Parts: sequence; structure tokens; C-alpha cells
Amino acid sequence: MPIHVHADMRRLTNSEFHQLAYKVMGVIFQVHNEFSRLIDEANFKTIIRQRALRAGIPCQREVEIEVSHGRFRKSYYLDFLFARSLIVEAKTVEALNEVHHAQTLNYLLLSEMRDGLLVNLRSERVRKRFVSTNLNEEKRREIEFDDSGYQADSSHDGLLSIVKELLDDWGLFLSAELYLEAIVFLNRIGAQVPSRVAVYDDGVHVGWHEGGFISNQTMVSVTALVRGQDEMKQQLRKLVRNTSLESVQWLNLDHHQVTLQTVA
Repeated sequence: MPIHVHADMRRLTNSEFHQLAYKVMGVIFQVHNEFSRLIDEANFKTIIRQRALRAGIPCQREVEIEVSHGRFRKSYYLDFLFARSLIVEAKTVEALNEVHHAQTLNYLLLSEMRDGLLVNLRSERVRKRFVSTNLNEEKRREIEFDDSGYQADSSHDGLLSIVKELLDDWGLFLSAELYLEAIVFLNRIGAQVPSRVAVYDDGVHVGWHEGGFISNQTMVSVTALVRGQDEMKQQLRKLVRNTSLESVQWLNLDHHQVTLQTVA
């Protein structure tokens, strides 16, 4: 299986979800009220699990989701899984942001769940967000692929097939970083590839740029841009122009529209 959750999970009805979420948030509010909001995140999570179990709510911590394709493996770990049904991601940050939301959504998609909770325990009052999706595995495999702007060369002639096989295996809407890690790993098997390239200012070496390189002169970039593609292409061209790169292979995942193109 390309995606395996190391837990027996079940979906809830909308009513069941909100009933369970209400009970779980009651536990979280209680812990937040009794303990300093400044304690470490790990301590918060340990206490929440203990209190949930005392309240009769089954709770698992660090539930592994393993994602694989060929020789590539990556594991994610859910903060909480309550009653085999409710994913909760808990943060201790100044404020929740879209990165935290995207992480939680990624976990929902990987586990084929519809709804989850994102909470912040560092704020003066507990802040929560409901995170939901209507996407299932079938919908995530509806792909419109455009590779008309892609140019292969001998240093990475297998890139196109790797990208297509990966999307066929996992579908769309997962984390852009996950696709990038897998593409770079699978293209670099058995090859000696640098982890950085030189940056130049008017021919003078000024530093290094790190990225997902699949050859000495080629980097892969994976984005999920809905707008701003033209501006991104301009930025990638500037990157090529001011480094020792010859090209960037750019994969953009815009909902169901996937574009692979070469920027040189």
C-alpha cells in the first residue's frame, strides 16, 4: 500500500464528529486552564492524553502514517487520534497560520478522513480551527497533466515517468514538500548529486543555494500555486541566471491541473 495508517480508523457522521469534538475540547480547555500556557508542547500532549483516558475517551499519540513509492519512504505522526475517529493537531505557537492548517489537511487526506481539529495551546485562550475536506481518493486521482513545456535531457531522462507514476500512486492535494522529497530521492538513486549550487553576483561567487537537485545543473521545484505562476516562473529564471544551474524542472499542482515545465 502506498499510504498506510498504523491505526484502525473510522469515519464519523457530522453529528458524531461534533459530539466527540465537544468532549475532547472540554478536556483540552481543562488542561489549558489548570497548567501554565508556557509549559512545553510535549508536556501538554502527555497531560491531555492522560486526562482524556481518565474521562473515558480512547486516545492514541504519535500515530504513524507511512507514505511510500518504490524505494521512497516517509512517515508522518499524528499528534492525537481520539476514539479512532478524531485527528487533533496541537501547537504551542504565537498564532495558528496556514502552514499549520495545511499540515492538518495533509493528514486528513493521507488518512482518508473528512474532519479534524487544529488547536493552539500557547495563546491566552485555546484557539481552535475545524479543518475539513470533501476530497476522497477517487477525486484526488482526477488529473489534467500538461507537460508541453517540459524538456528532458540525459541527466534526468526519467523525471517525467517518475512524476506520472508518483501522481498515479498517490493522487493529488498532498503536501508539495512530500512530492518534492520523493521526486528528488527517486531521481538521485545511484547518482552523485550535490546538495547546493554556487550563487554569483556579476561573475563573483558570493555563496551557495540549497535545493532539490537531481543533477549538477538541474533542480526540481514543486509548488501548489493557484495564482502567481508567471511571477514564480520569473523568479525561477532569475535563480538559473544567477547560479550555476542550467535549468529548473518546475512542477505546479493547481488543484486538478498539473503542469511540468522546464525553466532555463
